Amino acid sequence: MAPVDHAVQDRAAVVAEEGARLARSLGLQAEAHAVADELKIGTTIADVASQRSAAAVVIGSHGLSGLRSRLLGSTSRDILAHCRVPVVVVRGS
Repeated sequence: MAPVDHAVQDRAAVVAEEGARLARSLGLQAEAHAVADELKIGTTIADVASQRSAAAVVIGSHGLSGLRSRLLGSTSRDILAHCRVPVVVVRGS
């Protein structure tokens, strides 16, 4: 399992840096942080935002709605419930 864990960790770091780079290109201050979620992802992101004194959290949405959203749960909704800073949910096209 270690090679799989490392591959997932490496990919997460790349994606996090791409997002931070995009935010910086728009004139925002952003840092990339790829963190393993040990509990629920919403709790993990809220904890990291608090530890880093983040001004806001920006999260993408897959745009699930209706029954599918209720059955699968919603990461965005979970983050909104746990974060104490503003959360911006960006819907994909």
